[in-house]
Amino acid sequence: GFPYLEAEVRFAVRFQYARKASDLLGQRTRLAFLNVQAAESAVDRIVELMGDELGWSQQEKTEQTVQAMDFLASFAGPEPSAGDMVATNVTDEDLEETFSMLDKDKSGTVDFQELLDFARRAGLGELDGEVEAALHRHSSGSSSLTLAEFKAWWKSGEMDGLLRATLYRRYAASFRKLKGQTGVAFG
Repeated sequence: GFPYLEAEVRFAVRFQYARKASDLLGQRTRLAFLNVQAAESAVDRIVELMGDELGWSQQEKTEQTVQAMDFLASFAGPEPSAGDMVATNVTDEDLEETFSMLDKDKSGTVDFQELLDFARRAGLGELDGEVEAALHRHSSGSSSLTLAEFKAWWKSGEMDGLLRATLYRRYAASFRKLKGQTGVAFG
């Protein structure tokens, strides 16, 4: 899906002195910057082509593959844990705006389905159990949260870290960045 040719690998080896697959992925084609998964899927073919050009042994090809995959794994950064993704600088105003965005039917409450719909649209998988348990703990027994209950849930630390981080990135942080700005927002 990316516009790179096998000839570019050979050219980089012959005329640009590329000697490592990781160099080719990161500096010559910049594929690692564009799409780490696409770069990972290209590693074997790149190593094969570079090996042909440079006369690599099977052992050298294996080492280059491992080095390239290590490079790509570190390129995207470490996998964040839920604890790393807690937004600590969230204001009450941020939470109010986030709550308002989640409250699709403008009922003044956020119900189980509205939270699940958001989580699924955001690609967070199935959080049914976590969301349902939190609703029962924080909603005075109903199946929806008022603004005060939503704030308490957020501040309790019981909200799934990935859900919290996604909510923050999607809504609260965006509002803060755009407040008082004019023009077009990208991203």
